[in-house]
Amino acid sequence: LWKASKNGLSLWALENNDRPSLETRLYQAPFFNLYPDGRVCMGNVNVKFSLNIDLDQFMSQWQKLYFGSAFSHLLQGVSPAKCNIVQLWQQQIGTENPFPKHELKRSRDLLKDIIR
Repeated sequence: LWKASKNGLSLWALENNDRPSLETRLYQAPFFNLYPDGRVCMGNVNVKFSLNIDLDQFMSQWQKLYFGSAFSHLLQGVSPAKCNIVQLWQQQIGTENPFPKHELKRSRDLLKDIIR
């Protein structure tokens, strides 16, 4: 689940692919460079948006910025998953195995808590 503005990006994971409701529990996204509250550390990525872009372009640009950045570190020294995140992704890469949902860490938030 992505929440983006011109000032920043936050990410969370959902337990399943069902359409979320306001009461849906959020989980920490199992990626590097994320604070426990979902905020993304973009490091030295230059985040600038044109004033003339539409929503599709805005979303596409955030995706390119995020996935084009270096996934370099755990923030606050804490894994965003219940297990070692490096080992988890090493085991997942190159397989078609579904992500092990039991490794997701619960966020303190429900969807309704992050909609502002």
